[in-house]
Amino acid sequence: MRDFMKFKRSERIVYMTSYLLSHPNELVPLTYFVEKFGQAKSSISEDVQIIKDTFEKEEIGIITTTAGASGGVTFRHRMYYDEAEGLIRHCVICCRRKKGCFLEVIYLCRMLLVIRDCLDKWEN
Repeated sequence: MRDFMKFKRSERIVYMTSYLLSHPNELVPLTYFVEKFGQAKSSISEDVQIIKDTFEKEEIGIITTTAGASGGVTFRHRMYYDEAEGLIRHCVICCRRKKGCFLEVIYLCRMLLVIRDCLDKWEN
């Protein structure tokens, strides 16, 4: 069974990357990966740092780590200001074309404005 085998670092990184991408905005305890792979916390932390550096370099998203007993690692998708603004414009165009979706589009636009404001604060 695979659970009792030692995972290579490359295998761990692939799995961890896939897991984080599948669970955005979710705090994943490092102990989850420690137990999954049977590795020391320091090894898992190094793997997370590799993923974090790569995500930043390739502008895939943001990996944050939280220290402490309830800490772990969180992946957040990255949306740039221009992307958010384009999405808002698209919602407005859809609202003008399709009757009866006004409240839905207003809600989406409001949420996107909140996201845009958060991105502005993050970038500054």
